[in-house]
Amino acid sequence: MEINVAERIRLFRVRTGLSQKEFAEKVGLAPAAMNRLEKGNRQPDVEFLVAVRKLFGADLNELIAGEPDGPTKHALPLFGDDQLQEMGGDVAPRGWVGFPEVEGMSFAYRMRDESMFPVIHPGDVLLVRDEPARLGDRLLCRDETGRIRVRQLARRTTTGDALLAENPAYPETPLTGEIRVLGKIEAVLRKLPV
Repeated sequence: MEINVAERIRLFRVRTGLSQKEFAEKVGLAPAAMNRLEKGNRQPDVEFLVAVRKLFGADLNELIAGEPDGPTKHALPLFGDDQLQEMGGDVAPRGWVGFPEVEGMSFAYRMRDESMFPVIHPGDVLLVRDEPARLGDRLLCRDETGRIRVRQLARRTTTGDALLAENPAYPETPLTGEIRVLGKIEAVLRKLPV
């Protein structure tokens, strides 16, 4: 049995784990309009499709026609600073990031500051793996004030381990028990200007 675009939209929404109302809010639709889309009483417009692609990394050709337009993309939840400060409960992601298959990624984070510039730029999406840190790894951390930071783990002979920024304008931070490592940066996604 072939499924239509309305059913594919509904199945896609279900895979995100969001209710119809939550999904509608994220893509900028009224809940009633989302309901009509899923029932087939309305066709998806360009704004809806662009929002779904941007927020969830959806393969639009597959969503509309049922045929993927290339290698399957995977999606990770994208968390912001505020959500990472509350990690531990059921925290809803800000959106989803599609990427080529990479095994074992836990979530994605959008870089906010210039602490790791020129290696990592503000706006880059970092793919984070939940695994123990080793010297030289770039890490996503939450400091004692709750701020989210990206730093490289280094050993200092006199002071123990430290977290270093690539940008010299940002100070070295001693690695203490008050800093929580959220994960290891495994990959960086950057949109290049065209």
